[in-house]
Amino acid sequence: MHHHQLPHERNVPLNGLCVVCEQEIRHDDSSIVIERDDLRCSYGVCETCSSAHLTIQIGKGESTTAVSMLTDWKRREVEFFWKQDAISANDVIALHEALSDAHFSAQLVHADNNHITK
Repeated sequence: MHHHQLPHERNVPLNGLCVVCEQEIRHDDSSIVIERDDLRCSYGVCETCSSAHLTIQIGKGESTTAVSMLTDWKRREVEFFWKQDAISANDVIALHEALSDAHFSAQLVHADNNHITK
């Protein structure tokens, strides 16, 4: 994972190194997936090795910071993810209740073990 300290201008291209082949990956305005308030998410593909990188830039002014990570998602999957509703407290409670159910937990463990042994 690469961390970048960025200048305060929002339109400055975000360039980073590919974590696979260490060649430069260029993130420019055409690679922005979403931009709102103090958040910008961009998607770039390394021209050398074709690995995909997702970069999230957070902050404004001189405190702007970015984190870039390798991903196996396609751009359309990143766009789909960002269009989803935020997780609510009710979602967390429902997941907790499902995981607390002994029968569900046993099925989950059994399904995972079957997957591993295949």
